Amino acid sequence: MLSLSLVTAVIVAPALVAAQTPPFKSPFQFSNPQQLDGKKCVTPVGGAAVAGATLVVAECTNSAAQQITWTGTQVKSGNLCWTAQSGSGTVSLATCNSSDGNQSWYFNKFGGRQVKHNPTGRCLNVASAAANTPVTVTTCGAKYAPPQTWNPYYQLGTQPAKAAADSSQQFGTNQCGTNSTTTANCQNIYINDINDFCIFAPPSTGSVGDLEHKVVSYCLKSGRGTRTIPDGTFKGLHFVKTSTYVQLSGVGDFTKVHISAGDSGGELDPHGATAMGNPIGGLVYGNVHGSNVQYHEWSSFISSGEFCMRACLGGDAAKDCPHIYDVMGCYWNQPANYGSGVFESCNGDKTLPAGVYGTSTWSQGVKPTPSGHPAAASSQCVKQSTIKISPVGSTTTSTTTATTTSTSSTTTSTPVSGKLIRSGNKTNKCIAAASTAKGAAIVIQDCVDGAATQMFTRTGNTLRVAGWCIDVADGNTAKGAKLQAWSCGSGTNVNQQFSYGNQHLTWINSGFARSIDVTNGVFDNGNTLQLWQTSNTTANQLWTL
Repeated sequence: MLSLSLVTAVIVAPALVAAQTPPFKSPFQFSNPQQLDGKKCVTPVGGAAVAGATLVVAECTNSAAQQITWTGTQVKSGNLCWTAQSGSGTVSLATCNSSDGNQSWYFNKFGGRQVKHNPTGRCLNVASAAANTPVTVTTCGAKYAPPQTWNPYYQLGTQPAKAAADSSQQFGTNQCGTNSTTTANCQNIYINDINDFCIFAPPSTGSVGDLEHKVVSYCLKSGRGTRTIPDGTFKGLHFVKTSTYVQLSGVGDFTKVHISAGDSGGELDPHGATAMGNPIGGLVYGNVHGSNVQYHEWSSFISSGEFCMRACLGGDAAKDCPHIYDVMGCYWNQPANYGSGVFESCNGDKTLPAGVYGTSTWSQGVKPTPSGHPAAASSQCVKQSTIKISPVGSTTTSTTTATTTSTSSTTTSTPVSGKLIRSGNKTNKCIAAASTAKGAAIVIQDCVDGAATQMFTRTGNTLRVAGWCIDVADGNTAKGAKLQAWSCGSGTNVNQQFSYGNQHLTWINSGFARSIDVTNGVFDNGNTLQLWQTSNTTANQLWTL
């Protein structure tokens, strides 16, 4: 926390941060997120950069008058500088004068992308996204408040060679051409549908953590000047469109895109520790919420075996795509279907924002760690057998289609420590107690990291959850015997002793080869688990601790 004296210094001496500039290269357009597609940009009233013209928002057209050049503390439309007179809320254009303090601005890149007026400490503001709404300066609000959030915007096809303001920091390029090669260093990605999307991954074999600043684009469509995603990389993929974000979630072999085997991965987002993004200069576009929309808020996690990405728009974009939970991974940040062997595209409701619980927001590292929210309901799902590389403009025909509807209730449980026990067959499914009550059935559920009913600890040969031990009800040795949560006692009860080996949880009871099994192989939430004859040929008994 800042000391009072330092806070005071920041307030009375804006020169300390006066030269803070956007992390993207000028010229660009300044867009505001209050219109969903983000295509309302700062422009001089009347559409021409002339002295005395006030600033308004209008449809982004990439006109000369909408091109913003930021140099030091001066912001220009055309050859004229933005100025805001002390005591006046309006912002207008005037002949540039380096000694005029009213023409001094800074970009609060660590504070919600606010544009601040140095002399007054007030923020650039637009009341709505309606055409010709005046752009003013007013008291600064909360970080990422939509009226005061300003995103450097490049219309697709107008990107500079390197979008990073400091081009020496950017590994790749944003002018990518159309030639897809295995050595391309394009850093634009596109999210259009399950058969037309890209991911960021390392340019050469290594860990995500070491290479996050220089990851490059791998696309399912050739012809965009990127690398391509090798066929067979994804073993399962779930694509969901909500009202304000699009999300991809999947499993696979991402060593095919240069992630080291066994790498636990990391987070990529447009912020990073330096506010230049990971990758530095990376840009994200898509057609899900409009034509060639630029997503200014997005978050992606990728490891050697799991991948997720969410790209967000609108006034809640920063909340829907947080970048502050970088060690929590896909399942906690972006809950979804991560099952292998399933490729589907769905419409969906919005999941509750990660880390937000009512009026409270959790800070990473504070103990205990809360449960992640469950995935929201999805519907109108269309399934297909796989995904493959194809040229831009081609249409992929699904070989298998189905329409389904799934629902998920939203619950908040007491955060606890421990580890999930995941199915080795469906990695988004976990062993759980049906409730925290004594005698609760042991069931299969969607994995929720931190949920009190799913966080297990192994003590000796016992499996403990919510203060109870997994117990073979009544010591029943028959195939099909059910499991329950029961008092642990001294920890030596024979009905509660399970060994772990070969991905099997096997009941230690002389003369009976019984392992924990998903009843009838049905992985629907709430299906009870049972003891069944130990088998090395069924995936229903495979578990990962």
